[in-house]
Amino acid sequence: MSPSRRTTLIPQPHPLATAEGLIVSRFIVKFAPETDAYALWSLVVDGPVAVGSRAEVTRDRIELYGPSDRLDAAFAAADARGTSSIHGVGRWDDPVVVAATGTCCGELQRADLAEFCAHMLAQNHDRAAALLTLDEDDV
Repeated sequence: MSPSRRTTLIPQPHPLATAEGLIVSRFIVKFAPETDAYALWSLVVDGPVAVGSRAEVTRDRIELYGPSDRLDAAFAAADARGTSSIHGVGRWDDPVVVAATGTCCGELQRADLAEFCAHMLAQNHDRAAALLTLDEDDV
């Protein structure tokens, strides 16, 4: 997967902002409060681009996009809220996340997030799709 980068200019500084704007196309989601398991989630593909421990996701994020001085803040937000998304996508209290497999898109129960990510990274798209409640357009 090769996600693209989208920036949005913001009127005031935000902890996850760059000089050019706020990166909103990807964020970190933590699978469960008591685990060291995360996904780097891309809104470009509505799915994971990296999955693993904090150390593994950090390594993969740097390999994919280069170094970032905002990773500590992103992981702290994910640890506290379940997500580093400034829009709240994937919060602990958010029951569903929009996800896609490349052939279909739908709602994913937050409880199935880790399993979905494992299937996607293993290229088991059919098994990942089985976890989605499909959009009416995809049925």
